[in-house]
Amino acid sequence: MKVIDDLEFYRGIEAEVRSNMKKFETSLVEVAKKAVKEAGFEIGSYPVEGYYYETQELTTYFKCIRTLQEKLTEKKTQSIKKLHNIYTHKIFGLNKSRRTALDMEHGDPDLAPVTVSPVRDPVYYASKEAFEKEGKWTIDNIMKSIDLNNLGTCLVGLAVLVDNINKGKKYNPLATCLACETTVLSREKVCAVTAFMPKSVDWRVSKRVEDYGKEVVSGYNDLFGKNNFKGKLNYVTPDNIEGILKSVDSIIRCVNLNCVDDNGRKSFYHWAIKPKQKTKKDASTIDAYKVVDFMDSRIVTTKDWREITN
Repeated sequence: MKVIDDLEFYRGIEAEVRSNMKKFETSLVEVAKKAVKEAGFEIGSYPVEGYYYETQELTTYFKCIRTLQEKLTEKKTQSIKKLHNIYTHKIFGLNKSRRTALDMEHGDPDLAPVTVSPVRDPVYYASKEAFEKEGKWTIDNIMKSIDLNNLGTCLVGLAVLVDNINKGKKYNPLATCLACETTVLSREKVCAVTAFMPKSVDWRVSKRVEDYGKEVVSGYNDLFGKNNFKGKLNYVTPDNIEGILKSVDSIIRCVNLNCVDDNGRKSFYHWAIKPKQKTKKDASTIDAYKVVDFMDSRIVTTKDWREITN
């Protein structure tokens, strides 16, 4: 009998999100290329994070969106409007981070406006608070700074809820690390300045986690529906969880969570998942893996991390 706890339930939700977002974003490659061209930009060169290295189409899409997230145009074409509306959808986080030509009223006035804005999620605000208080990031000071009463309805919020419910003596935020890596293209990073149930499964999913998961699925389906995308996430249930988890992506991932700018020299703060050294063969996911954090002079991607880990 396979045990399905909160973490495995989360992985089922994420598998649905991840596979459908790949298809959704692939369907938008030509829109993204057109938006970059209409803005008068050249597609920039950026470290390809998350799952976007998996196909050439996803890599191109990633670089197009990053380009639009880094530069501002006053042009308001249909392609730009479409991408703007997609990446300010509430399913990605709590609120829009940057001002844009399409919406100058909302966004941080201390940050330069861009063409397409990323979104701030619960980990963003926790990272900001943790750095302001302690001048550095750790797994524990970020996780304990998260406002559990203000998670929005997003994949990161669901993951945070899972990791807090499963918290032992120390945080091991497996789900949160996975969620940040999956949503790496839509989420804003803090850049701190040093100036300052069927019989085959044992369903152990907490009700609050399960209810939140349903809201996340509904949110992504709302995003797809509003953009005439035919893909649809399935609700994760005792009936389908085993089938979903058979094709789940590897849990070994790495995400650049935030960065520090020290007089123009940037250091990048990462979370990454790796196997624990000593675990039983049949150990649960939460007992077999752990999240580690580290700083690096470059962005270490999931592809890099898997090569290092192997």
